[in-house]
Formats: sequence, C-alpha cells, structure tokens
Amino acid sequence: MKINRRNFFKNSAMGVFSLTIFSKAAGLFNIALAFVRDDSKVNKQGYLHAWDEEKADDKSKKKHAKHVTKLDKEVAKHEGAKAPEGYSPICSNCSQYKKAEDDGYGTCAMVMATGKKDGKFVYKTGWCRVWTIKKSTVKKDLGV
Repeated sequence: MKINRRNFFKNSAMGVFSLTIFSKAAGLFNIALAFVRDDSKVNKQGYLHAWDEEKADDKSKKKHAKHVTKLDKEVAKHEGAKAPEGYSPICSNCSQYKKAEDDGYGTCAMVMATGKKDGKFVYKTGWCRVWTIKKSTVKKDLGV
C-alpha cells in the first residue's frame, strides 16, 4: 500500500481521535467497576461507600466514634480554625487514600483497592475501620 501525505494525515487524525475516545471510555469503565463493599462479611475492614450508621455493624460504629474524636482533637489543635459543617473521618482525609481519578475515586491499600490494576476503587466519601488521619489534608480543609 502506498502512503501519500493525505492518507498519512487522515490516518494520524483518526488514530488521535480513537485514542481520545478509548481513553474516555476506559475512565467510564473504571467508574463502572468501582467497588462498593457495604457488606462487612465481604470486607473485614467494614468499608462503606459513605458513612451510614444504619448499614454499619456495632464494631464499625465504635470505631467511627473513635475516629470522630481523633479528628475533633486534631481540629482543636489549630487555634481559630473551624471545621466545615459535617466534617468527618472519610477516605479523602485518610492517609491511606490516594486520589486516582478526577471524579473522586481513588486507591486504598487497606481495603485492597488498587485501582486500575484490579479495577477496584474507593470513593472520597467512603469510610472504613482502619481510617487514619492525614494531617496535611485536615490543615488544608481548615485553611490553616
């Protein structure tokens, strides 16, 4: 097949266009695969996509209360700083959470959510029993 200038540019443009479309589709596919483990029998860490006291077991409720206390103590260390309303221990202010997607999904080693490697993600508003405070994020959230 003879390649002339017109065919080269046409094929190059189609390649770039296809790559763009497939990368967007891959991102949507990852969101579709994002896992939500609301059943503590499935997940030993009690991961919830968003904290919900009705869905949490007793062990998770006790841990959540301890995490709230820990977060309140960290906020109190910063004189004059006030936490936003409803500020609570969630994935986005946990030291284990790593933002992977612009839509709020990320990875977490504690609940074996390794992202694109296995198609499993956690959401920024999620919570689990092994939440640990990420002081730099808390300072940023407080505006300190």
